[in-house]
Amino acid sequence: MKVALLASSFHPNLGGVEEVVRQLAHELQSRGSAPLKVTNRWPKDLPADEEFEGLAVRRFVFRVPERSWKQLGGALLFGHRTHRELCRQLRAFGANLIHVHCVSSNAYYALKAKRRLNLPLVVTLHSELTMDSSRLFQRSAFARGLLRRVLREADSVTAASRRTLADAEAFYGQSLVHRARVINNGSNPAEFDVALPYGHGRQYFVAMGRLVPRRASTDSCPRSRARESVRTICCWQGRDPRARD
Repeated sequence: MKVALLASSFHPNLGGVEEVVRQLAHELQSRGSAPLKVTNRWPKDLPADEEFEGLAVRRFVFRVPERSWKQLGGALLFGHRTHRELCRQLRAFGANLIHVHCVSSNAYYALKAKRRLNLPLVVTLHSELTMDSSRLFQRSAFARGLLRRVLREADSVTAASRRTLADAEAFYGQSLVHRARVINNGSNPAEFDVALPYGHGRQYFVAMGRLVPRRASTDSCPRSRARESVRTICCWQGRDPRARD
């Protein structure tokens, strides 16, 4: 099977979606079915084509017809070209499955490609409704409509947790039980076997996450300092005005 992975974000950005898709791509590759990796070209100075850890990565500026003139104008001017080029690359790759990770502007083009090329579509949900740092689905009618279309037209739906699936069903207004299942995210422990531990003078606790509202708790590190014998090392990506040095 030749799978095209369409993720909302990928390398060099860091996060849960990016890591899950990286792990999945490597697993598919190890089974002799290297996927085509497609993602949003953001920031726009990233290369359109790149190889990352032996994985082919294709980036597109996924403009969608939101209500602002800038977004709507960009979609009208460049959207058809993006759709056409995405379909061309899917054909050249020989894709027989489109797999969307995290519904965003990527899903808009995935739906169009599914319809044009008559390909099955799998959608994996990553708590978009409750954990998006920009509150996309609370502020955008377009995003909510897109998610409903995706849930209606997807051939299969997976979710990172039971809560994520329950939230999606409540939003959609009906059960997805006949074509949905929970598949928890994971990682490859073997990757830690070759990592050298940080040589600190005493025991330490490492907290890693994305430092934005609704993601990693900015209070977790200060609370963990209650044990003076254990040092806390916090590693964050992003910016949260509530954070303290």
